Amino acid sequence: MTDGRTGIEIQVALAPGQRTIGRLLTALHLETLAEGMGSAMQAVIAVDGVERAEPLYEAHFVEAAPGEHDVEMFIRGEGPSGDALQRAFRGQSQRVTVQPGRVAVLLYKPTDGLSASLDEQDDRAA
Repeated sequence: MTDGRTGIEIQVALAPGQRTIGRLLTALHLETLAEGMGSAMQAVIAVDGVERAEPLYEAHFVEAAPGEHDVEMFIRGEGPSGDALQRAFRGQSQRVTVQPGRVAVLLYKPTDGLSASLDEQDDRAA
């Protein structure tokens, strides 16, 4: 919820393999395991160079004034690889225009490989 604030919302999709694993774990009544796996990853979002990390699988709202903004996102996971490597493989950026009284909505969509996309979907009233 944006409470009438203008800004940018980034939604995170599941990769095809993640959806399959999620359905399998649900069928086996292992939802807690799926939640634990998801909580080990973070969304790292930078808007105009200001970076923040949040739980991965939720909609992320960043308050931003009307105008153009540089948005970047990548996934920080558990393991030995650093942010630079994650940013190189799954980092995506987009220049976004926020209209007065609106929220620009983006979709970050990882693939099963080493890539992702970040695309503007729509905008909606703040």
